Amino acid sequence: MLVFCVAAFGKFTSDLSNISAEKRDPFLTWMTNRELMIGAGLLELSAVIMLAVLSVKNPFKGVLVALWICSIFVVYRVGFYLSPEVANTCKCFGAGSLLGKMEARLEAASLLILGAMFLGAVSILIWSYLWTSKFNRLAVAGSVILVGFCNSAVFAEETFQPVFKVEGIIRGELKSKGKAPIENVSSFIMGVDDRGRWKLSWKDYVIRYGIQTTEEIAYDGTNIFSVLYSDKRLDKNSKVVTNLAMEVSEHPARVSRGPFPIDYGERVGTLWIAFLAGEYVSQYPNDRIPNLLIANARKTPLTWSTDFSFKLLGDSPNPLISRGSFVQASQKPSADLLDYPEVDEPDNVKDAQRVEESLRVIRQEKQPLKVESSFSLDESRMVEGRRIPTRFKSVYIISDGSGEIGVRTISCEVTNILERSVPEVMLPKLVGKIAVQDRRFKQRTKTEYLNNIFYTLEPVLNFCRTERQA
Repeated sequence: MLVFCVAAFGKFTSDLSNISAEKRDPFLTWMTNRELMIGAGLLELSAVIMLAVLSVKNPFKGVLVALWICSIFVVYRVGFYLSPEVANTCKCFGAGSLLGKMEARLEAASLLILGAMFLGAVSILIWSYLWTSKFNRLAVAGSVILVGFCNSAVFAEETFQPVFKVEGIIRGELKSKGKAPIENVSSFIMGVDDRGRWKLSWKDYVIRYGIQTTEEIAYDGTNIFSVLYSDKRLDKNSKVVTNLAMEVSEHPARVSRGPFPIDYGERVGTLWIAFLAGEYVSQYPNDRIPNLLIANARKTPLTWSTDFSFKLLGDSPNPLISRGSFVQASQKPSADLLDYPEVDEPDNVKDAQRVEESLRVIRQEKQPLKVESSFSLDESRMVEGRRIPTRFKSVYIISDGSGEIGVRTISCEVTNILERSVPEVMLPKLVGKIAVQDRRFKQRTKTEYLNNIFYTLEPVLNFCRTERQA
C-alpha cells in the first residue's frame, strides 16, 4: 500500500503543464503523459483502497489485487523499454513534482520494488493455492484482464477528429541567377485537431516525367508517417514505366520523429508554419524550430543553426504567425556534427562537401553564406470562432559574398474550408506492398552512425483487415 501511495502522490502532485506531460507516451501512443499519469494514479489509489479493505477481511485476496496491478505495470514497462521513442525514464513518479524530478535516480529503485512485489505475489500464490479451483478461476480472470489490457494498448486504432479541414493550391517558383524560372503547382487537403495532430493529403504532378503522385502524411502527436502512391515510376535506367494496380505495387513510405516535418520540403514546411507554428510557439516558447523552408533540410546543419523570429496575429482568438523569419541564432551554434543527429550522414562527395561547408560557415564569426527565409500571412478568415489562414507565402533566399544567387517562393491559397469534418483513421491508409524508411533510430557518435532502417510491409497485412495501419 505504501508503494502505491507514494507513486500516486508523485503523479497527482505533478506539474501537468510541464512540457514532458504534453508529449505522447512512447508505448501507449494514443495517450499523453498527462492522461496516463492521471489514469495510473487513479488505478493506484483504487488498489490502495482495495488492499486496505482486504487486509482486514481477506488478506489473500489482497495478494491477488497486488499481482493484478503489478502485472499491468510489468507489461507497460516491457512495452515502454521496447518502444523506439524512449528518450527519458518512465513517469511512474510523475513529472515536474518533487519525486518526478528525481525520476532518473529512482528508476532502478522502482524496478526493484516492482520486481519484488510481482515475484513476491506470484510466490505466495504458488505456495498457497497452486491447484485449488478457486485460484484457477481467479487466475483466469486476471489473465483475461491482462490480455485485454495488452490488446487495447497494442491494437487500438486511433481516430482523428479535425476541428477544421482546408483544401487549397500551392504554387512554387524557383528563380536562379542565369537560369529560366522553374514553376510547379500542387493541391492539398489538410486537417488539424485540437491536440495539435494533423493529416495532409498532397497531390503533385511531375511535368518532366508525366507522373501523378499522391502522398498521405500524418502526425499522431509523436511520429510523422507518410506513404506515396503514383501512377508511374522511374526504373533503374530513369525510364518512365507504368505501375501495376495499387493493390500489388510497391509504394515508398517514411516514418520519422515529430513534430517538425523536416523530410517533406519547403512546401509542407510553409503549411506547418501557417496552420501549426502559432500554437506550437505558444505552448513551447523555448523550443528551437528548425528552418522548415530549406529544401533537403537533412543535408545541412544550417537547418538547426537559426532562430525563428515571429509576430503573432493580433486579433486572432487562436495563435497564428503573422510574420516570421529564420535568422542567425542569437547563441553561436555548435560546429560539431555530433550535435546535429537529424542531419544525414553524407554518402557521396557532394553531400560531404556541403556538410563541411555548413560547419565552416558556423565556425566563422562573419558568415560569407547568408541564408534568409521568411513567412507572411496575407489573408485569413474567421470560421466558428477560429481564424483560418487563407493566403500566405514563404520566401527562401540564398546569397554569397557576391550577392543573391537564388530565390524560391512558395505561395498558398486556401480554396475551401470544411467546417464540420467527420472522424477518420489517424494514420495513412496502406494499400499494396509498403517499403518503409524508418528514420526514428538515427544516432551519431564519434565512431559510429546508425542510419535509417528499411523494412517492407507485405500485402498479407491487409488480408484480414483492409484498413490495417503501420
